[in-house]
Amino acid sequence: MTAPKKEIHDISPEQIYGQAPQLVLYSGSQVTPSGNYRDGSLWVKNLETNTTVQLKDQTQFGPDATISGATLSANGLVAYALLSKPSDQGGHQHFIVRIDLKSGDFQTIAEDADLGVVDINETSLAASQDGSKLSFQAFSPNRQVGVYEIKVVGSNGGIGTQEMSEQIKRIAPDNNQGLMPRYDSNDQLKLTPTADAAETALSQQVVTYNLRFPLSGDGFYVPRGYGGGTTHVPAYNDQYALDFARNPRNQGDATSQCVGYDVYAAADGLVTRVNYDDESYNDGYGNYVTIEHTINGQKVKTLYAHLQQLPSGFKENVTRVTRGQYIQEMGKTGNTDGYCHLHFTYRTTGNVSLKPATPQSPMQGLGPYAAGAASGSCPITGFEGANVNTFYRYYNC
Repeated sequence: MTAPKKEIHDISPEQIYGQAPQLVLYSGSQVTPSGNYRDGSLWVKNLETNTTVQLKDQTQFGPDATISGATLSANGLVAYALLSKPSDQGGHQHFIVRIDLKSGDFQTIAEDADLGVVDINETSLAASQDGSKLSFQAFSPNRQVGVYEIKVVGSNGGIGTQEMSEQIKRIAPDNNQGLMPRYDSNDQLKLTPTADAAETALSQQVVTYNLRFPLSGDGFYVPRGYGGGTTHVPAYNDQYALDFARNPRNQGDATSQCVGYDVYAAADGLVTRVNYDDESYNDGYGNYVTIEHTINGQKVKTLYAHLQQLPSGFKENVTRVTRGQYIQEMGKTGNTDGYCHLHFTYRTTGNVSLKPATPQSPMQGLGPYAAGAASGSCPITGFEGANVNTFYRYYNC
């Protein structure tokens, strides 16, 4: 019979990654006025001895490595973590690591790129009861969201990259359901959709705006958006994304129109991705940043893609930004068909696409308004029907 889990009084539920009968695996925390955020460190507490140890491996990964997510096997012997470290080429590398909780040893399972996935969802990691399997939600290189499972072979989990690539399996497409994997007491993998609950929680009327318009300057068209076709394929996890540009897509693009348009954080938050998607991908984001926010008590995230450069000094799981903070200039890196624009998405942490503005939760900004018009709707209550004939911009209304 499994021993009952003990109550924990000194660790916030938001920090906890997993709990076994005598252990709790959790993140260090940053306490801010806008919410509590992970700080990139990983800790384990023994509830019997009341001792706490930080889990880290500076020898293998260096002092700048951070943990963005983790999970604990039910037997309390194994933890898995998604580890991020700055790369020599800019951006960050992401590794799945296995941690022996008796010795504290870290073992690299694989880098995400070697597994054929990108942007592993740090909130979705799930270990089987005995720690022999790991499941998670991730994007394929062409930006299709799905749930994957890795079977770790051998008593020490040690297998090479080639063998590992044969052990990863795509379990199911997500289809904008926000599927979260979990193993039941019989070690059967279960997928739980989170879309409906998240949408309901985020649609409440709030006193302040959920988001602010993410660009500076006047007159941004929406050459592609949910009013006139999806911005990236597949549609289901990108259905409410928007492309903001200074020039309609069908009128070409001058170099000068890709200079001087600053991109700003739409809300306070924690930077969770600073990376580059190669343009050879079907939906390469180029230079992009993802920020996690707490809005209406819910964890959500915004993504800013095709930036001119990666922001200087931004570190994953460490850098905090404030609403309206400068990120980088709008650009055309990645797969942009050669035109300068900002690809902007608003999602739950389960990668369910959300509308960035609704009448109940408007965006701080002005629009839509026609060319030459002196004013428009303020705040922005939606982007339905947005096209190349209407403008949007930031305005403090």
